[in-house]
Amino acid sequence: MKTAIVPIRNYSLITLAYSRIKNLPDVIRERMILISGKSGLGKSTLCGKLCVELGGIWIEADSTDTPYGILSKIVRELGSEPKRSATETLNLVTARLKASGRPLFIDEVNRIADNRKVLDVLRAIHDKANSPIIFVGNETVPRLLSRDEQLDSRFIEKLEFYLCNEEDIALLAEQLCEVKISPDQYADILKETKGSTRRAIHALAERERVARQQRWADLSRDQWQAYVERKGGKS
Repeated sequence: MKTAIVPIRNYSLITLAYSRIKNLPDVIRERMILISGKSGLGKSTLCGKLCVELGGIWIEADSTDTPYGILSKIVRELGSEPKRSATETLNLVTARLKASGRPLFIDEVNRIADNRKVLDVLRAIHDKANSPIIFVGNETVPRLLSRDEQLDSRFIEKLEFYLCNEEDIALLAEQLCEVKISPDQYADILKETKGSTRRAIHALAERERVARQQRWADLSRDQWQAYVERKGGKS
């Protein structure tokens, strides 16, 4: 399979959201986006793609993060070293972000959703730098963050990732597979994977592996089902 990040419909969801917050009037200072969804839907992958395209800053939150620790992660991604204190480092981070206008992406926010001190630091960065911050986390994040009204009120966009549909499966197959997978298998793959992007890619990769093993240039639904039956599986 090819190595590529496929812009399935969830990618359009986040790019449009980012476009909306960038085009808000100056009087509206809130510039936060919350992106959530179940594991396996490609949140980190697609948001990472957007981060690269925007020249943004990407960090991954950890359950052991402290205010100084998360500030240190951010400032290093900005090309500097942390100052001696959290306050000095916060001032450096906000100055750099304000000057550059670069968006900040925080992945795995669910790991710090109960850490009020760290969330307060992220809110302070947003307020002082007036820079977009995109929070990315699992399906529990909206509920957990809603308990912090000061933070929650700053989210101008809240997005929940969709499960894959057949159109997404088709796009993944067309852009990733080097063996042609017949379109009549897309519904089967969707059913097998229950809409998980990660599992759909694995299912396509397995079909491609079998086709290559059999030296087939393409793989029909009948060929795949015959293979599954030979292996004692179910079609």
